Amino acid sequence: ESLQLKEQYPYTVPALHQMGSIGAYNFIRKPVTDGGWDWGPAYMASGIHGSVELVGFSNAVLEDAWVQQNKVGDQYDVVVTSDLLVPPGGDSGELTVAIPELGLQATQQVQMRNTSSSSSNSTTAVDRASFFTRLSVNSSEVELWWPVGYGSPHLYNVTVTYTPDRPVCTPAIAAAATAATGAKESNTWKAMQDSTPAAA
Repeated sequence: ESLQLKEQYPYTVPALHQMGSIGAYNFIRKPVTDGGWDWGPAYMASGIHGSVELVGFSNAVLEDAWVQQNKVGDQYDVVVTSDLLVPPGGDSGELTVAIPELGLQATQQVQMRNTSSSSSNSTTAVDRASFFTRLSVNSSEVELWWPVGYGSPHLYNVTVTYTPDRPVCTPAIAAAATAATGAKESNTWKAMQDSTPAAA
């Protein structure tokens, strides 16, 4: 209902998009802090919210990815964590992380073994595998910006792609995980990563 009210409203009302938030908390009679704040997670939603999908796959599927950045001296270290769902038979392939605007790309060969299915003697158990990719860029190549009214935001695309060595089939349903800053389509996950310095 809150999402419908948001759509019907005559102009856009900005909202934080914290983990677990629905992005329309301004239209719900709940404490606004339940929608998340600064560093705090959102506790607004309880139970299943959003869409539910049944996904069938024989190759590993890129489920999620997130970016962590840290400035060390004159360098920005960017660590991208990629999570993949591993089918019962395991999988192997190529994992590529790129930030095109900075000319950065790293590719690694990944091997995944499904430990859930072997330990439970199940042929249907799905396991998860996480991989870390580190990229470094000189701080002079990164355009910084400040909050609204203090400059234009310069965003950087972070793209994560998984390509299996032996494609068996296309996932029956490509799970679409959309958030304020990212969207996943099939086996490619994209995010908009800004270069805003964290407040001290």
